[in-house]
Amino acid sequence: MAAELLAVPNDNRRFFFWSGVGAPKSIAGNWGKRFIVPCFNEARIESIGHMRSHRLRDTFACELLTQGVSLEHVSKLLGHKSIRVTEKSYAAWVPSRQEALDNAVVKAWKTLPQTKSRQGRKRAA
Repeated sequence: MAAELLAVPNDNRRFFFWSGVGAPKSIAGNWGKRFIVPCFNEARIESIGHMRSHRLRDTFACELLTQGVSLEHVSKLLGHKSIRVTEKSYAAWVPSRQEALDNAVVKAWKTLPQTKSRQGRKRAA
């Protein structure tokens, strides 16, 4: 599918499914109807409305992130002006962030001073 999409003539280096001029819906919608809808139909992937091209974009971002590509790089590839936009949608797909949090918690627990066990204390009556 990627080879087919890359073979489609495109004079705009910044955008793939949109010229960058005017409302993106008109051009993206036309692209979707002509090229993306048939791909989704052939693959038997259900999609509602105009979410087909965006699902390709989401899949692209999630696959990169789960393979260890940094959020910063994915943000640039998606054309986001701010990494916060990328974080809002895709932070859950960054396994290294969760691993870093898990490691920080484990490290903090290991460095806590040991407390006396309650087993040796008498219970208050």
